[in-house]
Amino acid sequence: MDRFVSGSRWLRALRRVALRQPPCGTVLAEIGERLARGETVYLAGIVTPAHDTGIALVEVSRANGIRLVSNDQEERFSRVKHDDRFPEHAIGVFRERLKQLSE
Repeated sequence: MDRFVSGSRWLRALRRVALRQPPCGTVLAEIGERLARGETVYLAGIVTPAHDTGIALVEVSRANGIRLVSNDQEERFSRVKHDDRFPEHAIGVFRERLKQLSE
């Protein structure tokens, strides 16, 4: 389920957004600078409260573009369809994946 986007196109999009929306733009500008230096950036996103809470991890690099590392919804662990509770189990799995990445 990996989806790749050209690194330079992603970098240009980050710069456009960064110039328009401070203070979030400051963070995006820093991400753009890190990508320009050839670094890999990891972005985490959490969805709560919603009908499907969860957490995702995305890897972004200039060389490889965007890669979805993980995307876990709480309902997968709780076995409750459309679970809208805080994604405790999904976050636990997310933390384990971060540990694996850091090794």
